Amino acid sequence: MTNFMLCLANVVLMTCGQILFKLAVRDKEISSLRTAIELLFSPYLITAITLYAGSVLLWVYILTKVPISYAYPIQVLAFPLVAIYHFFSFMK
Repeated sequence: MTNFMLCLANVVLMTCGQILFKLAVRDKEISSLRTAIELLFSPYLITAITLYAGSVLLWVYILTKVPISYAYPIQVLAFPLVAIYHFFSFMK
């Protein structure tokens, strides 16, 4: 059960990271070096990168504990979770 929970935690990190990446670029247009640098210092982007880094570290740890054939199918849950967020974010 612990390995399953670790895999789910990784899914949550990946999902939140993807959502934050999208929030970071929402209503933005990168038209100059200045706007690109401003984007790099966006709290959303910094948090998304941090979550993704955490998910990579957790993923490596998970792979030391369980076979990839067990862990990887659980990661697929991130895709529908992001899609569900997208659907409900447009419902507002």
